[in-house]
Amino acid sequence: MKLDEYADKVFNHTLTRSGHLCILGSEEHEETVPVPNGYKIGKYTIAIDPLDGSSNIDANVSIGTIFPFI
Repeated sequence: MKLDEYADKVFNHTLTRSGHLCILGSEEHEETVPVPNGYKIGKYTIAIDPLDGSSNIDANVSIGTIFPFI
């Protein structure tokens, strides 16, 4: 599994089960990610780039996560 895919999986799992989100948008998915059945639906929407700059990992430059709350 690539690092950006792993970061996406971790953020999606953690955020959609937090009880604070109603929907999540990720650069890694074409469709929005809903809160799974059985978990509390919150009032926030988040759009996330789980690992921005991941294509530059081999060049040893900065990478990070971008997530504006809406």
